[in-house]
Amino acid sequence: MDLSVNIQLWQFVYALLFGAFLGVFYDVFRIIRNIINNGKMLIIFEDIIYLFVSSVLTFCFAFFINNGQLRFFIIIGIVLGLIVYYFTVGFIVMKSVNFIILLLKKIFGFVFALIIFPFVKIFVLLKPFLRKILKFFQKINFFCKKLFLFCKKNIMMYIGKVFTKIFKKGGFRIEAQNRKRKSIKASYVCNNYSSSCTGSNRIR
Repeated sequence: MDLSVNIQLWQFVYALLFGAFLGVFYDVFRIIRNIINNGKMLIIFEDIIYLFVSSVLTFCFAFFINNGQLRFFIIIGIVLGLIVYYFTVGFIVMKSVNFIILLLKKIFGFVFALIIFPFVKIFVLLKPFLRKILKFFQKINFFCKKLFLFCKKNIMMYIGKVFTKIFKKGGFRIEAQNRKRKSIKASYVCNNYSSSCTGSNRIR
């Protein structure tokens, strides 16, 4: 479909504005990077997200303004609008935002230091005393370990002696019972032998 020059001119203007919008969208990522120190991998990930979203938005813009036909002058308008915004308004915006961020960081840093300073001063004053307390508890811990090892050693020795005595008594009892059985058996044999001897004498 042939487009009139007037319509093409307005499409080019819209493309310029859309390019400026993409510049504003990219500035959002730049501001986030200035607030939060992102790593190299995170920056690459953010750029990929920006390119993907920008591509989708560009397709939607072309579909809306020219029935899905992405003409060359529209691409030039988008790129030109992005470049013009980046080196004019975007430059001023980023300078202003960086100044505001730096100012806020200094204010918050000053307020934080003002709040935390009394606690730091108290900690510095109490530091020698806290060291003494720490050493005292370390000595108590060392004494408790020594006491535990001493008690453990003595208790094990005592238990060993008790079990030794029990086993010895049990052995003595068994040995005494065996001796008693042997003596009973020996007396029984002797009695049988003596009775047999007297019987033979009588027969003679």
